[in-house]
Amino acid sequence: MYFFAIVIAVILTSIINVIFIKYNVANMTDILKITAMVLPLTFIQSASFAYYYNLGSKDIKFGILVLMAMSITIILNFLIQFLYFKQSLTLYELISSLIILLGISVYIYGKFN
Repeated sequence: MYFFAIVIAVILTSIINVIFIKYNVANMTDILKITAMVLPLTFIQSASFAYYYNLGSKDIKFGILVLMAMSITIILNFLIQFLYFKQSLTLYELISSLIILLGISVYIYGKFN
């Protein structure tokens, strides 16, 4: 169940970031207005992160929880880059991301076995 919570938290974090990028604000007043607008999302995001780390830490070490969250973040944000922003991945981005994900996967696999 806590895996679902981290997916929700990462998705909400990305949505909030995309909203700020979309509005391209340059002054503090507009930033505060958008922050107020996304406050409900931020509340759910924080609760999801807390739920994930609180329940997950009972079964899994904190470091592995962080790496699992990082993996989900990398995958989701490349999907957003490719599908929403219509920006292709360079070969270097793809290779470096695969190396990071492979390293995280090996680390997680080693900790569970």
